[in-house]
Amino acid sequence: MWRGVALVRDWVEETMRELGEKERVLFLVTCWVLWERRNMMIFEEERWDVGTIMRRIRGIIWEMESVQDNEVSRSVVGSRLGSWEPPGSGVSKINTDAGVVEGVGVGLGAVSRNSAGEVEWAVVVQRGAGCAVDMAEAEAILLGLREAIRMQSRNVVIESDCLIVVDDLNRNRRGKSELFVIYEEIRQLSLSFESIVFKHISRNFNKLAHVIAHAMPWFHGRRFWTSVLPAELGVVALSDVSNLI
Repeated sequence: MWRGVALVRDWVEETMRELGEKERVLFLVTCWVLWERRNMMIFEEERWDVGTIMRRIRGIIWEMESVQDNEVSRSVVGSRLGSWEPPGSGVSKINTDAGVVEGVGVGLGAVSRNSAGEVEWAVVVQRGAGCAVDMAEAEAILLGLREAIRMQSRNVVIESDCLIVVDDLNRNRRGKSELFVIYEEIRQLSLSFESIVFKHISRNFNKLAHVIAHAMPWFHGRRFWTSVLPAELGVVALSDVSNLI
C-alpha cells in the first residue's frame, strides 16, 4: 500500500512540475472535486454524472478568478467593491444564499429589496437535516420565489452566488435527481411572474443574504421580517446602500 502511495505522490509531483500555473490550478481543483464526489458517493450515496462534475469544477475556477479580479479592482473602486447593486424601477431584487454547517444543519436565506435599496422582506429557514450544497442553494432560490409570490411581487431578479444552480436554470437543464425536481418546481413558480431573471453574482455582492442564511443563534424553524430587520442584519443592509451613494 505504501508503495502505491509513493507512486501516486511521485506522479503528482512530476505532473505539477510539467504544468503551467493555470494548468496546475485546474489539475488541483479537478482532483479535489473528484475526491469530494467520491466521498459523497460512499457516505451519502449520491451519484453524479460527468456534466455535474465539470460544472462544479468550472464554478470553483470562476470563483477563484473572481476573487483575483476583485483584489485587482479594490485599488481602483475602493469602498464600492462588493456593493449590492439595485434593480430597475418596479423590479424587486431577491438575493438568496444557503449555509450548510456540518453537524448543525442547513440555513436558507432570501431578501428582497427595491430600486431604492429598501428591504421589502427577508426570510430564513433553518433545519437540522443536511443536504448537498447545490441542493441547498436551489432550495434557497425556491424559498425566495415562494415568498415573492406570497408578497405579490410581479417583476423580479433572482441573484445567487452558486454558479452551477444558476447556470442549470438558465440552460433549462433536465434530470431525474432530487436537485432537478427542485429545478422543475422553480420553473413552475417562475410562471407566476410578469418577468423573472436568474443571475449569478460574486459572494461579495450577496452579503446580506449570506448573513441571513447563517443567522445565529441557530434554531430550527422559520423567521420572516418585513421592512424592519434585526439590528445585526440592518447594519449589513445599510452598509450595502451606503456604498451606492
